Amino acid sequence: MPSQQEASAAAPDPRQATVLYKILLPSEAEQLPSIKWSGTQLDQKDGFLHFSSKHQLPGTLSRFFAHVEEVVICALPLSTLALGEAAAEDRPRRTLQYDQSHGQFFGHIYGMIDPETHLVWRRTYRSAAGGWDSVDVSDLTF
Repeated sequence: MPSQQEASAAAPDPRQATVLYKILLPSEAEQLPSIKWSGTQLDQKDGFLHFSSKHQLPGTLSRFFAHVEEVVICALPLSTLALGEAAAEDRPRRTLQYDQSHGQFFGHIYGMIDPETHLVWRRTYRSAAGGWDSVDVSDLTF
């Protein structure tokens, strides 16, 4: 099995992704507003919305969601965002920044998003073997 650094080196550069993914607990997904969402409690504490690329999902799921059987994976096509522009007069500017963590770059969105406009999602379950390494997100498209 390759080390995390070897796997990172073999995976595509997350900064080239056209879709990023947000992982939520089912209870968090049930509380999503249709507009002006500033993220989960962790996102709000950190000051940005945490996202992963498709190839980072298994690692993120294993690291932060190993204790749960079910999550909601949200796809965010970057083409739906007006980055750097104010979404509306009453909303702050939204920016995407890639910050390094665990030897990889992860997408962070500063500002709010509108889940109804920007996200598609579905529930996902851990594999029968108990892992998150076979997560398929190919059906999460706009």
